[in-house]
Amino acid sequence: MSRHHNSAGRGEDAQPDDGAPGSTDRGTISRRQMLNTVGVGLGVMAVGTSGASGQTSGQYPGMDAPDGYRVPAYSEGPRCLYLNDFGGEGDNPQGLIHFLQYVDYLRVEGICSTQPIPSTDEIHKQIDMYEEHYENYRTHSDFPTPDELRDITYSAASSTQSGSTPSGLSETAERIIERAHADEEDPLYVCVGGSMTEVAQALHEDPSIKDSIRVTSVGTWNTDQDPAARDYVYNEHPDLWWVESDSAYAGTWTAEDEAGVDSCGYMEEHVHGVGALGDYWATIEPCCMGQGCWQTGDFYTYAILLHGDPDDPTSPSWGGRWQPTDHGPNYWTDLSGTTIGKWADDYFADFARRLEWGVTVGIQDD
Repeated sequence: MSRHHNSAGRGEDAQPDDGAPGSTDRGTISRRQMLNTVGVGLGVMAVGTSGASGQTSGQYPGMDAPDGYRVPAYSEGPRCLYLNDFGGEGDNPQGLIHFLQYVDYLRVEGICSTQPIPSTDEIHKQIDMYEEHYENYRTHSDFPTPDELRDITYSAASSTQSGSTPSGLSETAERIIERAHADEEDPLYVCVGGSMTEVAQALHEDPSIKDSIRVTSVGTWNTDQDPAARDYVYNEHPDLWWVESDSAYAGTWTAEDEAGVDSCGYMEEHVHGVGALGDYWATIEPCCMGQGCWQTGDFYTYAILLHGDPDDPTSPSWGGRWQPTDHGPNYWTDLSGTTIGKWADDYFADFARRLEWGVTVGIQDD
């Protein structure tokens, strides 16, 4: 029997979903164009509306989350592989900094590079920064050692898929197959913020993994860079469990809401300078906005696992809510970016708390 997770205890969706379903045009909208389309962070972005946390509407709470507030609230999280072109636009290294704060909870089966920047250099660079603070992290939770993370770092195919059918098998694709079969009753989430070539290769080599994997991915620019692989997966594997975003992921983009609350200022106050990874965040200039802001749209691909019910993409989660389609029984796509942005108070606060773990000593068990 597949393991099912209960909700992390924050109750029903805190507000109605806003906006019409997002565009599903494939690979035609750049991230800069998307920002202009939806407005920076979807305008008000509905921040601060998750009343269950007891936080004030429209205010980023900083380090003032209630005592005992820990997200996620599961004892251990889902299995996942995180795939991205980590050396690409600023949102990609940002996403990895954020992801590393949750490797105690997520059962990470791999951190994998993809095209168009397949190098693992960025992954190793950040693991080195993580190592600087590992002794503190481990006093707060069961964080893996830096070497354990290095041992599950994998590279991408040398190029994206060129024909209608995948060819070759990268080490990341091999890892997807291996870990899919490692525990066939416990789903493996393949969280893709970059190219789909590795997923296409794995499915082509071993279609039986569809019974064990669940894919979350960002389309738009990534689709434009790797259309053959994306179309192969879409057309040849319509029964694949897959949440694909072409617009709603932009609900994570933030600058300033109508109340004048500046999330760039929030990052400057609560993230910049907090350990080696916080120092690094401050140097990153994401596309579309200023230096050191929050631009990590790819966050949705694994945030769906951090808070909510990852078995049900139509239910509320930090990674948003998603609508079913007539493409297949297990394919969901964009509903509204506000279904992600509405949780900004919560996921900003939890990120800041966890980043702080790297520079503070927690309570150690005897």
